[in-house]
Amino acid sequence: MQSNNSQIGGQIGGAHYQKDIQPWDAMEAWMSKEAFQGFLQGNAIKYLARWKEKGGVEDLQKAQHYIQKLIETEAEEKAQDTTPADKYQETQDYYHYVGV
Repeated sequence: MQSNNSQIGGQIGGAHYQKDIQPWDAMEAWMSKEAFQGFLQGNAIKYLARWKEKGGVEDLQKAQHYIQKLIETEAEEKAQDTTPADKYQETQDYYHYVGV
């Protein structure tokens, strides 16, 4: 399994985190979507809660990294939930709105 984190860049932190397979890619494959999103949210909260006392800007970057992955997982779900009928209706609604 190759990491598909191209939109969110590389791992924030030390070189010891550089792996062929990122742990969160394995977790995403093994966990339910809800559990994986909870993991991402919890880690973002952890880094946001401690950034002033511990890691400074690097902790803010780590929180951002987890938040971006959370956004990515949610956006993927929304894209998969859209059916051709939904897209057609959205197009029709748009045309009606602009008066075409």
